[in-house]
Amino acid sequence: MPYRMPILFRVEPILEQVLFVALIGLFFGSSAAAQKVDSTFAKRNLRQQRFVMDARGAEAPGDPSELRSFMDSLQSAWSATVKRENTVMARFNSYVPMWTVRNLMGRPAPQWARCFVWREYAVPAFVADVEYIGSGDPTAEKAFLIRRSNVDWVSNPAFDCTLPLEQWNRLYSAFRRLPDRINRYVKEGAYAGEKYRAYLQSVRGQAEDMLPLLKIVDALKKEEYDQAFTGLTAAFSEGRHHDYLLPLTTRLAQGFSRRDQHSLALATLDMLARYTTEGQVSRDSLRVWYTEVHPERGPKRFKQMTGSPDRPSLVPSDEQVQLSGQYRNLTTGEVLDLSRLRGKRVLFDFWATWCAPCIEEVPQLKEFIREYRDEVVLVTVSSDPITGGKDADGVRQFMEKHGIDYTVLYDDTERALTERFGVAGWPSKFLVNGEGKLLKHPVEDVHTVSLEGVEEYLDQQK
Repeated sequence: MPYRMPILFRVEPILEQVLFVALIGLFFGSSAAAQKVDSTFAKRNLRQQRFVMDARGAEAPGDPSELRSFMDSLQSAWSATVKRENTVMARFNSYVPMWTVRNLMGRPAPQWARCFVWREYAVPAFVADVEYIGSGDPTAEKAFLIRRSNVDWVSNPAFDCTLPLEQWNRLYSAFRRLPDRINRYVKEGAYAGEKYRAYLQSVRGQAEDMLPLLKIVDALKKEEYDQAFTGLTAAFSEGRHHDYLLPLTTRLAQGFSRRDQHSLALATLDMLARYTTEGQVSRDSLRVWYTEVHPERGPKRFKQMTGSPDRPSLVPSDEQVQLSGQYRNLTTGEVLDLSRLRGKRVLFDFWATWCAPCIEEVPQLKEFIREYRDEVVLVTVSSDPITGGKDADGVRQFMEKHGIDYTVLYDDTERALTERFGVAGWPSKFLVNGEGKLLKHPVEDVHTVSLEGVEEYLDQQK
């Protein structure tokens, strides 16, 4: 049952430097006390990324042995560079090894390389950081080690990579302890300014959001399949992260099948039939999985679960979008009044020049608008002015370099569309119907949409 993980959000090293300067200024604010906080740990990610960019070789490793040799030599060289600083600075944080292998070996990196680096370097670094954060008294300096990127890049591979049981127990234990440790920092005021307090709370929420999913992984790891089934049922019904639930569901179905618990295996696949769309799980693949579980009952069960008309890929939400305001159209050099789009179906795509997945998506957007220009208006919005990226001229040069000829609005800091839509990651897409309603997934209460989901929806409307 093959599964490919989604592209992860990644910050480019040059942007990291820009954002770092902007964010540290926001976090510290203007108070004298905040200005005295040692920001050494805040700079760790950036310094290590820049070191890797300068030190990496021209040829990518071809097997685990070569990759281990490369990573070990890189780590040793970095440690020697900062040997007079503390031991925490001397080790790579959990994000940097994952970022390194992706930049070294491709986007995405080969599965074996991604899982190898996660297991051998990222997981031990994450566990060590959580231990350090929890040791002694909380301080604003140590709070800088609590990073969203670390939580993201260490939790995501847990759904399609494996760990020895003892190492998994250490990682899972670290994740379970992290929210309480962040709570202690917040409660004791161990942070550099109110902006960073809000940031810590967002990381805590992120970790808490992942814990129910990691609990399912833990149950699968220990072959506690009944517990995994209960967790998956709750997660699907709550609309949690379907991208992560898909590989867990197929693993559970396989586990039940190995025990000849075919009814439970079929019930597990029923979750995919009930809660996912064709764009998320191919019905042809799902039919094969049902048949593999039980050659006789499987095909009948598949027909029973999918015999009704396909679930719509997107449905209107209760959220109304106010299409108003004038914004610079960098494609035409004129001003676009959003009120002119009222009554039309509009796909808003928020991106930035520093966002690697956004750049990778440019050819897809070109193809999309060629095929669906009669069904939808595509309006892309550069969030660069909101996120510390390029100025308008810089974005125009970027557009010329990448051959972007579709509509690009340069967001306005005074009346930011990025904020109006509540954009939290890039790229982010929102589809507005002719009545001005945001469309959402029929089960998940999420208003962002994927390009594939939009294409499926538009095809259904024909």
